[in-house]
Amino acid sequence: TLGESFSLPPIAAARILLGYTRDEDALLAALLHDTVEDNWFSLPQVALFFNPTVQRIVDGIIQLNSHLATIQREDSSIHENMEQLLNESDPRGLQVKLADRLHYMRTIEGHLSLDKQQQITEETQQFFVPIAKHLGLQAVEKELSEIVLSRCSG
Repeated sequence: TLGESFSLPPIAAARILLGYTRDEDALLAALLHDTVEDNWFSLPQVALFFNPTVQRIVDGIIQLNSHLATIQREDSSIHENMEQLLNESDPRGLQVKLADRLHYMRTIEGHLSLDKQQQITEETQQFFVPIAKHLGLQAVEKELSEIVLSRCSG
């Protein structure tokens, strides 16, 4: 929400992630990925302070963000790009990204721009609901779908 501390979304994502995994490296990546994206830590520092597996997952999340942005800009088949993304990505990075998005969707009303809220809602329907389905995370898929539906009908 507005004014939310920068540390709360990663903690919220890690708590959501605990609902479907106990993988310590994935949980650490959930807590750390924003610190790398916001330049608090570098990827080599993540490996040094934690371990190379956490570094790979965090790097995968950053690459996933970049890949999703590229898919949205390209005119090529979204289906083909999504299939490639799902096959090439570490499932733990996808799990972290889903947890992060679920937290974001739960708190989306606190974000200023209605246009941005609509864009994120559409992106969630197009990309994150299928990712949840691909990973077999029915509860996440259902909740994201319900939030999208309520935002589209409300």
